[in-house]
Amino acid sequence: MTLADLNDRNAVLRAIDEFDELGRERFLEKHGFGAARKYFLLHRGARYDSKAIVGVAHGLQHPQLRALRAADFSGGETTVAQHLRGLGFEVTTTGFGARSVQYWALCANPKRYRIKEAVNQLDLDHWVTGRSDLRRGDRVFVWQTLDAEGHRGIVAFGEVVGNPETRSDEENPYWVNPADGSEVRARVPVRYSETRNLPMWVDQSTKGEFLKTLNVAKSQGGTCFRVNQEQWARLSVITSDLGLITSEINLRAKKHPIGKLQEIRKELKGLQKIPTQEIFSSATTFEEYAFHHGGRTELQFNVAFENVDGIDELRYGIAFSFEPSQSLPDISILYPKAKLFNDFMELHSEQYANLRMWHYTDTGKRSSDYAPTFISSELAAMKGAFVFLGERQPLDTLEYEPILMVFDRLLPLYRYAESAGTLQPLSSVTLEPFKFRPGCTTKVSSSKISQAQRELDVSFRHNDLQEILYRRLSHKYGSENVGTEIPNGVGTKIDVVVRQVHEFWFYEIKTAHSPRACLRQAISQLLEYAYCPGSKEEPSRIIIVGESALDKESAEYLSTLRKRFSLPIEYEQIVT
Repeated sequence: MTLADLNDRNAVLRAIDEFDELGRERFLEKHGFGAARKYFLLHRGARYDSKAIVGVAHGLQHPQLRALRAADFSGGETTVAQHLRGLGFEVTTTGFGARSVQYWALCANPKRYRIKEAVNQLDLDHWVTGRSDLRRGDRVFVWQTLDAEGHRGIVAFGEVVGNPETRSDEENPYWVNPADGSEVRARVPVRYSETRNLPMWVDQSTKGEFLKTLNVAKSQGGTCFRVNQEQWARLSVITSDLGLITSEINLRAKKHPIGKLQEIRKELKGLQKIPTQEIFSSATTFEEYAFHHGGRTELQFNVAFENVDGIDELRYGIAFSFEPSQSLPDISILYPKAKLFNDFMELHSEQYANLRMWHYTDTGKRSSDYAPTFISSELAAMKGAFVFLGERQPLDTLEYEPILMVFDRLLPLYRYAESAGTLQPLSSVTLEPFKFRPGCTTKVSSSKISQAQRELDVSFRHNDLQEILYRRLSHKYGSENVGTEIPNGVGTKIDVVVRQVHEFWFYEIKTAHSPRACLRQAISQLLEYAYCPGSKEEPSRIIIVGESALDKESAEYLSTLRKRFSLPIEYEQIVT
């Protein structure tokens, strides 16, 4: 009976579910494990003691045997951590002392505590922590158990605004029996937030079946119950409250560069003080959409509900709203910023190759998705146009980290567009040094676009050719020696790189019909990749790739460049 006997991922997931239901302390106590010191299983944004999870999972997979005890095996990198990774899980060395935000359900019995009155009247409500790991910054919802009218469900959302303190709650007037509030116990202060569509009762909601799956709904007692990240995201959606989503983005942004957005605005705009620390404020958050505080006259960070092909999604990214409004009657202030947006995209559109653009016209009609590009003057001049660059996620599987990562990536573009020309595009971009990485970067797929778009849209065509070239070179040289979108140290990326023993080959793909046009477009880029200051890796071959066969005139041109300037330049045809 060894660690190797555990090979069922579902057994690990069942152990995680038990951990969530019991809470950390009760789970460890029940199964005889000590708290992890270094290695933690990371799942749905929550951390779990890795050795304890593995031991319990072993017993769940092999009930005819027993769970592994702590003394039966060793924890650490080469045992538990490696085994969990082999089952497809993530293991981190950042533990509970520096953990991410956790989510909880707090359970109130209306026969003991008048919770609905407390939610409406109290600035802070002090909740008993029990054996839970409730900390400052954690997010909670409040669950009311069955009341006299036969209702049970969610009555509030809130945030833990302080760490546990041992104290009574005797000054709280909402205890049915005041003696219940006089107990001196570990408690945390919770501040409730205004949330639409609450209370949400199990018996009166179309989401009742989902609410019944929550641990708190299935419990027979207890106060604090863990909620996983997927459940919390689902709750954000079923409340149909964008304010709940933006408040979660604001909270999580504190550990990301985008969390400094208002400080960046203060620097760029010469403001006397920071108007708010939040990205999205209540003044800029509406039922269906939100933009960053101060963003109406800017290239705005934007989130909104969208329904695309019958799927409810959340969009997130940056946008220009060219629609006049009471707060912005003259949209001409946006035109210079759109020009800077275009300047940036001309140089660095590959930074956002796996994002999407789309726009709405003055009639409210939505375009199809297209690859990131510049904003045409015709579109910007269209009264009421809305232009968006970013990504979308289905609401029922919403995750917050991808939203923040996209915002972080778009910050250089925002800074440049809002700089009034005082910055240079390169100064807004982190110059990532040349570093070969095998693999093919996923970009916007052309699988769902029209035949006309596939043939005429340069960006979509480029993506298709890049994937074809990657497969061809991988077959010839091995996938471990071929990479796409490799940073070159000067702020741009090389389409395809092949690694040889002591050298590299750079490929630049062009979609022009004639070889001569491909050469004209590619040569300056390849020279920058290879020889511009900041480019630390000089290739032994630089290769232009096009779809047409090389003609005699273009072949002579390349021969002259090789002989006169000793450039290792070539042309290859890619046949689709």
